[in-house]
Amino acid sequence: MLKERIDIHGHFFPPAYQQLLQRHHIEFLDGVKAPVWSVKRQWEYMERLHISFAVLSLSSPHLHLGDKAEAVETARGCNVYGAELSKRYPERFAALASLPLPEISESIQEIRYCREKLGIYGFALLTNYHGLYLGNEELDPVMEELNRQPTLVTIPPLCRGKIR
Repeated sequence: MLKERIDIHGHFFPPAYQQLLQRHHIEFLDGVKAPVWSVKRQWEYMERLHISFAVLSLSSPHLHLGDKAEAVETARGCNVYGAELSKRYPERFAALASLPLPEISESIQEIRYCREKLGIYGFALLTNYHGLYLGNEELDPVMEELNRQPTLVTIPPLCRGKIR
């Protein structure tokens, strides 16, 4: 008998993120064609693999493609969508918020908005943002804000080559 699974590293593609990828003509993510994503398709995938619950975050290339305003706007759109998805289907999904890093003050504002307005206390960070790695002291204000309240922060592993 196959047991139900929890996917703690799933990806979703909110409309704001899909629009960002389209504007930048990005069809492939890490060498793989970007999926056509919908809640229905996510459920079908989860059912096929016996996944009962998924923690969702954005896939690479993430939000900041060189335009600060675009990154900030896309982060907000994705986070609002993720919050609505989590509230609509709390037994199936939890969405992690994304930040418009390396924009420091805007990321702090987004953390506060996510907590105070959206009720999100989980954030998905990348290992680096345009060469600014998480341990860099420039990011200390963001880390301090994340630490101000109980917060879940995930950092996906950076993998190169084949995993055996």
